[in-house]
Amino acid sequence: MIKRRNMGKQVLLYIVTFGIYGIYWFYVTSKEVVEYKGLGGRPGLWTVLLFVPLVNFYAYWKHSKAVEALTDGRYGAVLIFVLWIFVAPAVWAITQIELNNLATEGPEPATEVSPPAADESPPATDESLAVTDEPPPAPDESQPAPDESKPGD
Repeated sequence: MIKRRNMGKQVLLYIVTFGIYGIYWFYVTSKEVVEYKGLGGRPGLWTVLLFVPLVNFYAYWKHSKAVEALTDGRYGAVLIFVLWIFVAPAVWAITQIELNNLATEGPEPATEVSPPAADESPPATDESLAVTDEPPPAPDESQPAPDESKPGD
């Protein structure tokens, strides 16, 4: 389940915890994205790799791919990766805004099939399209035929 997070509170927590909240945020948001999009990945490993010089780029890349999947390609993995290296707060903002949007939307509404309107013909079925050898039903003889003229005309 995706959790909505207040950006102001996040900045405050980041400052008060001297950056430790940023590590926590990286893990929980990576986990949410992986679960939501059904991606293969190990957010716990990515978080640990943040502490290993040079290997941390692998963690940034994996997170970048997850954000690309989350945004359905609106933000490419290369762009997110470059932002991670040069302007990391931009990645934080992009990722959290997208997650907040999904958290606010909630589950997809179920679509209902409505019956056809009165002036609309019902959809054709296999039976109504079937070709038969039977002749069409005879017209009702109590009603005059449409081409017959009325007496007195």
